[in-house]
Amino acid sequence: MGLRKCCCSVGCVYVIGVVGALLVVLGGALVVVVDIFIESTVKSDTILVEGTIAYDTWKETPTPVYMQYYMWNLTNREEFLNGGIPVFKDVGPYTYREIRRKTNISFDDDEGTVKFKNYKAYIFDREKSVGPDTDTFTTVDLLAFTFGNLGRYSDLIRYLQKMMHGATASNIIVDVTVDGFLWGYPQPYLQFLKDFTGLPLPTDYGVFYGDNDTTYEEWVVYTGQKDVSTVNQIKSWSNGSSLSYWSNEYANMINGTDGQAFQPFITKDDALYIYVPDICRAGVIEYTGPNELEGIPTGKFSAPAFQYASAEEYPDNIGFCTPDESGCTPTGLLNATNCKGAPIFYSSPHFLYGSQKLQSSVKGMNPIQEQHKVDFDVEMLTGVSMQVSNRLQVNLKVEPHRQLRESLNIRTTYFPYFWLNESSVLDEPTADLFKDDVQFYLLIADCIMTFVFSVGAGMFVGSLIIAIMRTCRAKKAT
Repeated sequence: MGLRKCCCSVGCVYVIGVVGALLVVLGGALVVVVDIFIESTVKSDTILVEGTIAYDTWKETPTPVYMQYYMWNLTNREEFLNGGIPVFKDVGPYTYREIRRKTNISFDDDEGTVKFKNYKAYIFDREKSVGPDTDTFTTVDLLAFTFGNLGRYSDLIRYLQKMMHGATASNIIVDVTVDGFLWGYPQPYLQFLKDFTGLPLPTDYGVFYGDNDTTYEEWVVYTGQKDVSTVNQIKSWSNGSSLSYWSNEYANMINGTDGQAFQPFITKDDALYIYVPDICRAGVIEYTGPNELEGIPTGKFSAPAFQYASAEEYPDNIGFCTPDESGCTPTGLLNATNCKGAPIFYSSPHFLYGSQKLQSSVKGMNPIQEQHKVDFDVEMLTGVSMQVSNRLQVNLKVEPHRQLRESLNIRTTYFPYFWLNESSVLDEPTADLFKDDVQFYLLIADCIMTFVFSVGAGMFVGSLIIAIMRTCRAKKAT
C-alpha cells in the first residue's frame, strides 16, 4: 500500500519522469554510439589484413563452389550440314567441385594493396551430375572454324587448313565426351602440325585445356586499410590497369572486384562492378530486391538486360564492337573474337535477353530468367557475396569456308556451344560463423540500445499519464 502511494505521489512521478527522460536521451545517444561501434566493427572485419575474418575467407573460399556445365547437343547433323536450322538439346549439368585459393600473396603497406594469384582445380562430382563425364555429345569443331576465320585474312592459312583438313580426314562436326571437350581430346589438326613441323606441340585440345590444377594471372587489389570503401577493388590485373581488346576506354576498363566480396555499407542505389577475365571485360550487377539466406538478410543483385544490348539499343556498348562499328553484334551477344583469337561470342544461357531474330536462328532455346540470369546475394553491411550464380553461354560463329568442303551449305549461325553456371551458396556452418563473428556483437549492441530507449520511453510516458490523471482528478474534485 505504501509503495503504491509512493508511486502515485507527485515526487515519485516526477522522479520516474526525469529518469525516463534521461534514459530516452541515453538511448538516443546510444544510437550514435552503436552506429560508431557498427562502423568500426565492420571496418575491422572487412579489410584484407592477416587475422581478419575477411582475409581468411578471401584467402580460401569457405563455402563449396561448383562449376556446372551444360552441353548443347546438335540433334540434326545432316539437316544442319545441308543448310537447315540447327536443333539443340542442352544436356547437363556435369558438375565439378571448384577448389579455390589465393597464392603468392604479398602486401604493399605504402600503397595499401595486396598482390596475389588465383589457384583453381576442378574435381568431377558424379552425384551432382546428370551422368558420367564420359557421356558423348555432338557439336562443331572449334579449331576448324578458328582456322576458317583466320583464313579469311590469309591465303596461306586457308591453304594450310585445306591441306590439314584433307590429310587428317577431319569433319566440322565431332562427337566428343564431356571430359574430352572440357579438358582435352586428341585433335587431328594439332597432331598434323606437330608431325609436320617437328616442334613439341600439344596434340590435345579442350575448351579449358591446361586450366585445371593451375595458377592464373596476377591481381593487385586494395586492402581497404587506407579507405575501406576501396577494399577488394582492383588496381591491376596481369600487370595492366586496362584492357586492349575493345575499341574505347570505357569498354577497356578494369574496374570493380572479382565478385567474391565488395565494399561494405552497400545501399540499394549502388551498382556493383565485377571484372571477369574469362569474358575479357567488367560487368555490373544492380539491386533487384531483398532476400534472406540462413537467417542472414541480403540484397539480391542481378546483371541488367542493357549489358547484353546492341550498340544501337544502348549506345554505351559501342566500345564492345570490334574492331570498329562494323563488328557490332545483335542484342544478346558479346563479340570476344579479338580477346580469344577464335570466333567466340558470349551470351546469357538460352540467349536470354537476345533479340527475337537471334533466338529464332536456332531451335531448342528456352530462356527462363530465374534459371539463366546472373544472380548474386550480397550481405549489404559487410559487402560479402553469400550466394552466387554466375551464368554464361559460349557460342561460335559458324559460316561457310571454301577450304572446308562440308561447310559450304551451312547457314551463318551463332552456334550455341555450351553454357555454365559457376555457383556458390552459403552453407549452415559458414552462416553460423558469420553470425558469431559479425552479427552477434552488433545484435547485442542493438538490443542494449533498444532496451534502454524502450524502458526510458515507457517510464517517461507512464509518468506523464499518471500526472495527467492526477490533474484531471484534482479538477474534478474542485
